[in-house]
Amino acid sequence: MKTAVLSNFDGDEFSYQYLNLNELSVITNELHDKLEYYCNSNASWLDPNVIPNKIIARVMSRGSHIPHQMLLSLANTIGGNNVLVIPNWNDRKHNHLYNRDHTTIPYLNTTSDVFCPTHTLVQHFAPVWQKFLTCPLNLYVAMPPGNSLFHYLYGQYGVKMVSASKQYALGENVFSGYTIDVPSDVKFDAVMLLNHDRPDEGLTYKASDIKKDFAQYCKPNFVLQDLYSPPGPLPMLIEQGLLTYRGITSDIPESLEGKNNYEKVSQSMLVGRSGDGLVHSSTMNEGRLTGDSGSDLEGNLTAERFRGGAVTPVFWSTVDSNGEKVSVHDLVEKVGLKETFKLQHKNLSTFYNKNDFSNMIKIW
Repeated sequence: MKTAVLSNFDGDEFSYQYLNLNELSVITNELHDKLEYYCNSNASWLDPNVIPNKIIARVMSRGSHIPHQMLLSLANTIGGNNVLVIPNWNDRKHNHLYNRDHTTIPYLNTTSDVFCPTHTLVQHFAPVWQKFLTCPLNLYVAMPPGNSLFHYLYGQYGVKMVSASKQYALGENVFSGYTIDVPSDVKFDAVMLLNHDRPDEGLTYKASDIKKDFAQYCKPNFVLQDLYSPPGPLPMLIEQGLLTYRGITSDIPESLEGKNNYEKVSQSMLVGRSGDGLVHSSTMNEGRLTGDSGSDLEGNLTAERFRGGAVTPVFWSTVDSNGEKVSVHDLVEKVGLKETFKLQHKNLSTFYNKNDFSNMIKIW
């Protein structure tokens, strides 16, 4: 079995790199080891072993394909390839690596157990995929002073970092002391805000003012991309009408080209390509799974191994062929892995087609 991961987007052409389950396991295991080391050395409260089966590392790596795609959608929007990412991570803002309100503790690996990562954890792993794959973007992350989990992870994976004078928050600018030490020979084509906290209800900032905060580091026609989603599982946020964009107002025109490119990238991960025989994986990564003629290097994907986290589901519940909402784990036991993937693919396609994901991303 293999997973196809988007690595480039040029015009209407998409490029993928294929990773078999053994390669994905290596990524998961290495990430888990790094999380474990950082927990033991620096932040005991960020313990990856609270949730068994390395599920936190698996969801971080495979779930971060969605913001990874958002980054790659810029490759077809901007005139160059220099991208500045503005992170929003502070170890002390998180009591755990999981969202307490949407995670079963203790997690006993039963069909009723659920897991949701802490807010922004998955999104901040997206720049690492630019290092795993042959991607066109020349990416820099502006890190505030001090140490944090992502200072450590970016350093371990070779993600390029530049120093910021402080943690950026919406409304910061040079007058409030926010500056970035950027190499003199680099001007950025795009700036991506990575899930920054929203202001109190009723308070907003203008997109034009936010762009001015970064103009000195960028080319005159640079693009600003703001990725935002509230805490909690995405399906729940949509079902309950909680996925609403706020905080930055469009006092300047939004980039229709940027939005169209993001929609193309999203749809490309749902439509099978002729001859590949692909069905959607249930790995929270918008990737696809295809049968491999070689041996399955992770072993047989039995229902027990599936529940143990050999594959992490896109949604912890799905809809079966009778239209009933069921646990993904129960569905695997009932109809098998292959049929579950097909149902997941159908359900995710419906999910995308019914919802406007402009509430997750704005581009100016």
